[in-house]
Amino acid sequence: MKRSFVLAGSAAFCALPGIAGAQAIAHLSLGTAPIDSGMTPVIAQRAGFYRRYGLNIDITEMNSGAAVSAAVVGGALMIGSTSLMGLIQAHTKGIPFQIVTPASAYRTQRPSDVLLVRSDSPIHSAADLNGKTIATPALHDLLSVTSMAWIDQHGGDSKTIHQVELPPAATPAALQTGRIDAAAVSEPRVSQLIRSGDARQIGKPYDVIAEKFLISGFFAQPDVISAN
Repeated sequence: MKRSFVLAGSAAFCALPGIAGAQAIAHLSLGTAPIDSGMTPVIAQRAGFYRRYGLNIDITEMNSGAAVSAAVVGGALMIGSTSLMGLIQAHTKGIPFQIVTPASAYRTQRPSDVLLVRSDSPIHSAADLNGKTIATPALHDLLSVTSMAWIDQHGGDSKTIHQVELPPAATPAALQTGRIDAAAVSEPRVSQLIRSGDARQIGKPYDVIAEKFLISGFFAQPDVISAN
């Protein structure tokens, strides 16, 4: 499923300039997070899709969709990727982001974003998380909010939780050294940590929304879209 979305996203993302023909832009600055849902442009670039359509792409990796959104607002990037929640929040603040193409979808059977604890942790339930420290890539983003909602729905109390913001690359070490008790983690680090035996899953935060839904998309400002 994830592979099909990556390929579909790459094809859709790259097909648009081809359809535009003479209107195709020569240079594009794009921001994304180093997680599965944000890797579509990296894969497309390595496969030569952009060169095929006459595009010169600069890809910048950032720690979260919130950081990407800020860069798009500031004009440092033309296109970015973030969760649908991030796009909705932008609209409530009067920022008219528009989706260019979907980026990733969630399925409960193969969750891409989960709550992890150390393999030897005494934490086995939502209630065990009360009073503990949990890391998320960005505070108040989709993964952060749904993690707290999942805890409340499964017998815990999110009001007692201490949330900290950590870049995805720093989360595994913080978990292993005990600086945090749990972490909301996205692929590919979910598979890496579980496969290594360093962590185990205790919850699927996105289930509080639905068993299947669109998580994120690539977006841009209306003037960038209309000009290209």
